[in-house]
Amino acid sequence: MEFPVLDPKLLDDVKHVPQGDPLLMDNLEPLKRLAPQHTKVGPSYTGSFRSVDVRHAKELTYEEFVHCYMEPNRPVLIQGAMEGWRARKEWVHEDGSPNISALEHVVGDTMVCVTDTRQQQDGCGEVKEMSLAEYLAWWRARHESQGGRGQEHSQQQQQQQQQQEEEKQSLTSQGGCKRAEYRPHYYLKDWHFCSVAPPEYRAYEVPCYFRSDWLNAYYDALGEAQKQKTQEQEASTSRGTSTADYRFVYLGPAGSWTPLHSDVLRSYSWSANVAGVKRWLLLEPEHTFLLYDRHYMRLAPDFGVDQVNRAGSCPAARGPEMQMPASAAATTASALAAQAVQQPFLEDPNLAQTFPRLQEAHPLLFECIQGPGDILFVPSGMHHTVTNLCDTLSINHNWINPFNVHWTWALLHAQRKKAETSIEDIRFLCGSNDEFQSLVDRNLKADSGMDLKGFAHFVAVAAEQHLDQLQKCSKQSSIDADETNRACAWHTFSLRRALRVLEAVAEEVQKAAAHKEASRTLAENAHRASALQMMQLQQLVQHLGSETVRDNYLDYAFSLCEFIRRLQTALALPG
Repeated sequence: MEFPVLDPKLLDDVKHVPQGDPLLMDNLEPLKRLAPQHTKVGPSYTGSFRSVDVRHAKELTYEEFVHCYMEPNRPVLIQGAMEGWRARKEWVHEDGSPNISALEHVVGDTMVCVTDTRQQQDGCGEVKEMSLAEYLAWWRARHESQGGRGQEHSQQQQQQQQQQEEEKQSLTSQGGCKRAEYRPHYYLKDWHFCSVAPPEYRAYEVPCYFRSDWLNAYYDALGEAQKQKTQEQEASTSRGTSTADYRFVYLGPAGSWTPLHSDVLRSYSWSANVAGVKRWLLLEPEHTFLLYDRHYMRLAPDFGVDQVNRAGSCPAARGPEMQMPASAAATTASALAAQAVQQPFLEDPNLAQTFPRLQEAHPLLFECIQGPGDILFVPSGMHHTVTNLCDTLSINHNWINPFNVHWTWALLHAQRKKAETSIEDIRFLCGSNDEFQSLVDRNLKADSGMDLKGFAHFVAVAAEQHLDQLQKCSKQSSIDADETNRACAWHTFSLRRALRVLEAVAEEVQKAAAHKEASRTLAENAHRASALQMMQLQQLVQHLGSETVRDNYLDYAFSLCEFIRRLQTALALPG
């Protein structure tokens, strides 16, 4: 792994994120006092959408990615980073369409969850569980009704044929009455392919930009611990729907889409298009409040703009017909963007009435047309929608690291306060404050996926992993002094961030008094110990070449490890 040059004090404040997301704010009054901004909205291709930077992997170093995109929380489309992937060779037909038979051959009998995206105008659709083989049978039947996989007809011709066929069959006569024949439009989402595929089957390699991943490393460690406890349980669950990590495969037909959302735990995400083309609309976190209703309670299901009929066809509404490429593989993202119809915004009066500030977000939106072989980096807290412009197969990861762990903490901190407020009226029914706080934590975990204890354990595990790497750095040969110092600086920075977050968690636990005896001294110890440790870590990085410092470092590393263990014990965390 490459190591960027970092300021040890970078992002030292872990308690604040850009304001504008109601879910991350303790007080919504400042939002309610903001005056509406009346903005004239024009056609998308003439300047209403902002463009996402496009960089090639051969020219984008990891250090530049950190300083230009990851640390400032900016999106970027990276090209040329999927070369050599097994998925790009085996999962794609010659015409550029997804090769679903390759997936079926590897894990055809696994169970998956699919979403009917034809009925998710309200932000969600019906979810069904079926075997992958059953889903792929539906996929093939759909394509047979369109006249083949696409070798003889272009994607646009197939879509037109499908639309005409559905119009003919949508109304059938029955007893003098007409009824609509409903056809679902299934999207395979959030599929944990890696957890069900054979261990030796390596479909892809994580690009260097995304390898600092606390989240999946944590769940990998938990999975290994669980596997050691019971091999039988591991075997019984491996064939079903798994939630063992945040590594996903998505497979969706043309027109399938994902409603407006930001990623789980306010994590980063990266999306790699193996086959097909996606259209993304994204909004920066500081403008999130524009997406809510007037009470800042409900998020809009969509941005209120559209270019694609989500039944799977591309109509010519207010403009020339969208010319979908005959082969997604032969079409670059820029060429497709030039061919795509650039319509004026299609305003939905119902959305405008329920979400009165939604139109203010339109000129602030980023648009990204992601072609095959492209990887999009989606920053923390950035709300977005995704539409598959043709049949599309992609690989996605959610990930947390030192640069965005404070976003996760901000979400959990704010959500815990709201969880506590929501059940305040039943506090008197609880036998003790500890019992009440346990209920709060249970609700927090149900809503957000983690409670404070789980989050602290997650961060502590990451801290110990960086400690282990620091110990290895201390044993490196002085011949590689520059590389060793950069690596040590990286692990120092990561450890510093982890400790800052653990301090914040300790303070919150102390306020909640969920663990009275332990929490009395926990925050004080955290402040006192981490201040000294940060100074020592900086000295260590500057003088790592000294044998004396190396000898002292080993003792220091063990003491720091002990400090983390005290945090775990005080928070009643597993070791």
